[in-house]
Amino acid sequence: MQRARARSWFAALHQDFGAVRPFTDVITALFAASEGFLDKLLASPTPLPAAEAAVKVAAAVAHVRASCPAEVAELDATMDISAKCRAAIKAALTEHVAATMA
Repeated sequence: MQRARARSWFAALHQDFGAVRPFTDVITALFAASEGFLDKLLASPTPLPAAEAAVKVAAAVAHVRASCPAEVAELDATMDISAKCRAAIKAALTEHVAATMA
């Protein structure tokens, strides 16, 4: 479990040299790692290559952006994750993991 969580954190924090990610994308990826969503998405008998893990993280973030645009806009504007925003992101990630793992 600890190794899976470490891989999740690494995937959430990874970005190519010189690449800039929006604040909300970083926070969403970190939230997904801290709540165990990335553990499920990145589950593999052997560690996934960084590029493949990055694609999975990006897909989860894109799903959150599409599923709860108002909360994403709030997070972008306030740089604070309210209880409402946290619940919406968690619901979107739960939905994404369920659809991906099905």
